[in-house]
Amino acid sequence: MSPVTCPSETSPPCHLPLRPLTLFLIPDFLASCITMAFAAKCLPGFLLSYSTVINEFVANGSKSSWSDVISGVPHGTVLGSLFFLLYINDISGNIQSNIRLFTDDCIVYRTIRSQDDSCKLQNDISSLLRWAETWQMRFNSEKCHILSITRQRNKFSSVYYLGTDVLSTVSSHTYLDIVSSDLKWHKHISNICLKATRTLNFVRRNTYCCSQEAKNLAYLSLVRPNLEYAAAA
Repeated sequence: MSPVTCPSETSPPCHLPLRPLTLFLIPDFLASCITMAFAAKCLPGFLLSYSTVINEFVANGSKSSWSDVISGVPHGTVLGSLFFLLYINDISGNIQSNIRLFTDDCIVYRTIRSQDDSCKLQNDISSLLRWAETWQMRFNSEKCHILSITRQRNKFSSVYYLGTDVLSTVSSHTYLDIVSSDLKWHKHISNICLKATRTLNFVRRNTYCCSQEAKNLAYLSLVRPNLEYAAAA
């Protein structure tokens, strides 16, 4: 283990030469105590200073007065994603169904065989609503849907609520890509072809006066990846 250094107690404060401090001589429990003490003393102030942003607005050479931004964190920062993960870390605490999280998307699912299973799913949706209210957030009911994945003709159906809003039932939904209720690939393939066609038309409109080499590069960089991403060779 590489040694770290700290200021020598006997050295003049103006020079502050460093002497080695061997970490492997510190017991594990003592190292944990030191880490916890540092986090308790320094971390809250660091997080507070990090999340406190002072901003001004500039337009036509004129500047506004400085004002505090009292919510959110600076965009484009590494800690912004970490703060978000810490903020939603307990979202699955009272959920009995299966739950999956991907970035800012959340999916709750379970096998529905009876009305009792449907009630359990509704309870989990209500638990998510209470969780959001506790942490001063709000789900957009227009972006929350019910997707039943089955190939049975007479499938069990039920109405689910997010608060007082009725959740709409859809036959397909975008999660990483399009997922259909019958688990077929038609909508997925159509969506990829449509995306590639739009990109190809964009390339045609903007590279008509370019060389053939530039056109090939634009096609291989922008159009082909839409068709080949996650596709078997």
